[in-house]
Amino acid sequence: MRNSSPYEVLTDAFDQGEITEIADGYSEPGYTLPEGARGVAFGNWNKDRLGSIMERMGFELEWLDEWTVCSHCNHAFRTQPDSYSWKMFGAFLESSCEMVCGSCLADNPDWIIDEYVNDPHRAITFDLDLAEAGWVEVDGDWRNGWYGQEDKPAEVAKQHVPDGHDFVFVVGSVGQFELSFDLWIRPQ
Repeated sequence: MRNSSPYEVLTDAFDQGEITEIADGYSEPGYTLPEGARGVAFGNWNKDRLGSIMERMGFELEWLDEWTVCSHCNHAFRTQPDSYSWKMFGAFLESSCEMVCGSCLADNPDWIIDEYVNDPHRAITFDLDLAEAGWVEVDGDWRNGWYGQEDKPAEVAKQHVPDGHDFVFVVGSVGQFELSFDLWIRPQ
């Protein structure tokens, strides 16, 4: 890395992959940009000088392997947990090969519903108003984890989804040793 102007340091950092992306803000619940901040920079912050330059320029710093940027609003959300109760506030949409935050998916619920419908191996991980979209929650208390909590989404779907109905799963809560999930059905 050249040891000269901040511009040259930043250019080298992008060229070498030490800074990978810059987001306009956060969509992750619990995170906000401080007033006057210019955005969120993602990179490898083991180099003290680089992080100092970015902070002086008004950027928040996040690790490149723990966050991603929404393809639609250019706001950041986590891809790695920061607590036992963390759930991803977004999703990878395979059909369009993009990461989309929970805010954009809440505005366009069909994007994620179309991806996750009738798939017992995938679950929505953030609050989404499925009732407003015409879905009905099936009454149940399903959990999977340690200590005998062995509900399996595929078996739950077989037992509780009437023939010909669409279904989706939603992760209700996450703990250190378990998670709960809910089943939603779209009436015909």
